[in-house]
Amino acid sequence: TAPPTTGQLPDFVYVSRQNGNDQLFTYKAGATALLPGSVAGDNDPQSAHGRIVFTGHRENPLNADIYSANNDGSDALRLTTNGQEDYQPSPSPDGSQVVFVSLRSGTSRLWIMDSDGSNQTQMSTGASTSTPESAPRFSPDGTTILFDSPRTGTSQLFTMPAAGGEATQLTHEATGAFDGSWSADGKSVFYIEGL
Repeated sequence: TAPPTTGQLPDFVYVSRQNGNDQLFTYKAGATALLPGSVAGDNDPQSAHGRIVFTGHRENPLNADIYSANNDGSDALRLTTNGQEDYQPSPSPDGSQVVFVSLRSGTSRLWIMDSDGSNQTQMSTGASTSTPESAPRFSPDGTTILFDSPRTGTSQLFTMPAAGGEATQLTHEATGAFDGSWSADGKSVFYIEGL
């Protein structure tokens, strides 16, 4: 089929360095604009249920934290406040939880919290706590989390129940698979193959 025209594209939030630093911008009906309230260092935006979650360096330029805001940029809240990097947030489709990556245990691991920042808990994925994990994404139905891990020697994509539990390897790319993302219907996964 023909690619969509500008007017058919949905609204979205993205990262740009138009002003010299990473900041959040909006795309609406062919027009782009700085998301109100976005500051230098904001990145990793994901949205669901009327809220955007993103990584920011607002309190400390050397330490990333997770923030949320309304889709129009208002009511920004800091969700994480510890001394280690927290980044790559992904909200559940109903907006009740956020899965993210944290360095709190010394390596990048998956954590989950309620959307107000409460109940921050490291997820059990079946791998050693020294094994890095990254790029978590809730499935469109909220039941499954997709993520990257090199637990088999090369980074591959894995899925696991959103409630936690043993992960299942999804890809077997010789050069690795990275940065997975779900299709809108949850039936397919898109990812970057290593070179």
